[in-house]
Amino acid sequence: RLKREYHSIRQTSTETSTEFMQRFLRLAGFLGAAAGTEEEQAKNFQWGLRGLRRSTLNHLMCMSYTDVAQVANAAR
Repeated sequence: RLKREYHSIRQTSTETSTEFMQRFLRLAGFLGAAAGTEEEQAKNFQWGLRGLRRSTLNHLMCMSYTDVAQVANAAR
C-alpha cells in the first residue's frame, strides 16, 4: 500500500512545495531502500510536483551546482 502511494504521490492544489516535500520525504522514509536510489527518488519527487514547479525544477536539474548557487544568491 505504501509503495503504491509513493509511486503515485502528487502535490495537491492546496499544498506548498515545502509541504509536499515533507510529505514525500516522510513516505520515502517509511519505505527505506524500497523508495529507490537518490536519483530515482528525485525523479519521483519531480513528477509529483504541479505544473510550473516541475518545469522549473527540470530546468534547474540540468544546470551545474555553481549555476544553481548563483541563481539562489541572486534571488536573495
